Amino acid sequence: MERTESTVVQVAPDYENAKIEEMQMFGWSLQSRQEIHEEGDAYGRPSFLFDDEYIVKTKVYHYVKLHFVRSLGLPNLHEIRQLESKYFGPEPSFPRLVPGGGCLLLFWYPLWPLYYLLSYRKKKAAAHARLRDLFQTRREVSEEVRQYLK
Repeated sequence: MERTESTVVQVAPDYENAKIEEMQMFGWSLQSRQEIHEEGDAYGRPSFLFDDEYIVKTKVYHYVKLHFVRSLGLPNLHEIRQLESKYFGPEPSFPRLVPGGGCLLLFWYPLWPLYYLLSYRKKKAAAHARLRDLFQTRREVSEEVRQYLK
């Protein structure tokens, strides 16, 4: 009997096919899927960005659990795992437009222009720069991992 490893990923329904293709790039095979109709964390597109490539883990009320398996006998598995961890590395966190949420809006209202000019814009620009770097890294890793799975 072949030894395998497995992982489960939760995604928004509109991101399901893209996630399956992304996981197959690293030698994973879809074993099962389960549709869930309750609140949970899943990967999907954020509502605050207009970038089609960016996917975040967010709260959703309808998501799909995808169960993937991969053979431990896969050639070059060690290298593929290294590339996979580089590909799925830490994602940048974007600053909140209103710190502390809406409950502190009255407190922040007079100070908000200063916060926006002195902090928010710089942090948002830095997060976008890290995001562009992440996309570049993912493109490079995608090309490199194809060599190992030929």
